[in-house]
Amino acid sequence: GLRHRARIQTCGRCLGAKGLVMALFAIFCLDRPDRAAVRKAKLDEHRAHFQKAGGAVRAAGPMTADTGETQCGSMIVYEAETIDAARAFIDADPYTRAGLFEQITVRRWHWMSGADKPEN
Repeated sequence: GLRHRARIQTCGRCLGAKGLVMALFAIFCLDRPDRAAVRKAKLDEHRAHFQKAGGAVRAAGPMTADTGETQCGSMIVYEAETIDAARAFIDADPYTRAGLFEQITVRRWHWMSGADKPEN
């Protein structure tokens, strides 16, 4: 896959345990077709994985088809020291391990506005 090793060296909300600047990453996961049963079967494990991450998961939820009824993926904003840490989080997700996702994209994300935007 597309694995990148990058240390974040820019302004952030806080320093992580290793003294690296924390950054936000947007994680987009698109479901494989006809995998709704996997999503349903692994939901409790998926939620437990997110709860275990604590405050590192800044926002998350399912994406839906245009009708708003059928779930077709997930979008997560995850706070981490490196892109590798963000990738490790999604790689460990029970949805990922069960083969739910057809595509996973992790990108650095800058929070420009919004009600809960942290002060830098």
